[in-house]
Amino acid sequence: MARPDRPDVFAYLDYRAFLRDHYAWGKTYRNLSHRGLSRRAGIKSPSFLKRVMDGTRNLSDDTAPRVGSACGLEDEAVEYFSNLVRFNQAKKADVRRAAFEKIRGFERYQRVQDLGAARDDYHAHWYLPVVRELASSPYFRDDPAWIAKTVRPRIKLSQAKAALKTLEKLNLLSRDEDGTLVQTDAIVD
Repeated sequence: MARPDRPDVFAYLDYRAFLRDHYAWGKTYRNLSHRGLSRRAGIKSPSFLKRVMDGTRNLSDDTAPRVGSACGLEDEAVEYFSNLVRFNQAKKADVRRAAFEKIRGFERYQRVQDLGAARDDYHAHWYLPVVRELASSPYFRDDPAWIAKTVRPRIKLSQAKAALKTLEKLNLLSRDEDGTLVQTDAIVD
């Protein structure tokens, strides 16, 4: 079984959830301990980060980048993590709003959120898996009008166009060297 990738901080809006997931991943695949993570962050108390994960302690503006770096984050990811801490811990609405605006400005955050929305669309619209399966047919035509007429019950032309766009965004359909739209994998998990 392949080892899963470490959690992507840009997929989180809750820094504590990221820390818990990172710790669980590190404990399973890197023999990480709370003491070791605290030591890497330059924190003397071995239980401090556990209490942060549990929500009983907070990170300061000075400590947040060190904790981010201790989690293996670099450059932009550390900055994102620090803004996430500010966003989650802000007591005033204007501070929270400013931190969220900075979070939204990160390109990787936008890509992750965009992909998440496309993934939600895949499960929300019954015809997306149908269009994906239709693409494996030798009779398939990469034409939204043809797709709209072929799918039963029929779908709108706009739905067929959106389905192709979503399936390509999710990399469930892609263009081969001839430019033909094909399934990328036979199994969706």
